[in-house]
Amino acid sequence: IHNAIRDYLGERGGNKLDLLEIGGGVGDLAYWIVKLQRIAVGTYTIVDLPIVNVMQGYFLSKALGASRVGLYGEPAKEGASMVILPTVAINSITNRDFDVLINENSMPEMSEEIVENYVRFAKNHVTGIFFSYNHEAYSVVYGRPQVLVPEVVARVKGFQRLSRHASWVRSGYVEETYKIVDRPVN
Repeated sequence: IHNAIRDYLGERGGNKLDLLEIGGGVGDLAYWIVKLQRIAVGTYTIVDLPIVNVMQGYFLSKALGASRVGLYGEPAKEGASMVILPTVAINSITNRDFDVLINENSMPEMSEEIVENYVRFAKNHVTGIFFSYNHEAYSVVYGRPQVLVPEVVARVKGFQRLSRHASWVRSGYVEETYKIVDRPVN
């Protein structure tokens, strides 16, 4: 992610960036991005299933300090750079834009409709890049074929793939970086 930001956001990558992660798991990626400080983070928003939000909120509050983590439904906290939201709250953040969308290890497990909605959200609310690190095992997940991120991105249109690499760490995983090139005018 650091290299993608450096390579594709140029000078903008040196400024504080607003990151949005879809499906943040326990929050470990968010933790390391903030902790390592290789990326200047303005805000880091995670959108995930409500039950997973509980784990994210707990882990990130303990690891970074409760004053830095804002949970859905709480009054805005001054100094909270980490925001945890349930999936149903994605429409509550349409009044702002993000510099980077991150998805690691979860879009292939969602339905095509949900992934397409997230990609459309990115097209409307991400001004920089979409970084995808997902498996492409071409398997059946929950009784249906696995969602392939590149196919959904191609169907939505308006994205330019800047890079695509097989993961050297995990067999069957692909790391891709997209730029939104046809952003709708609001």
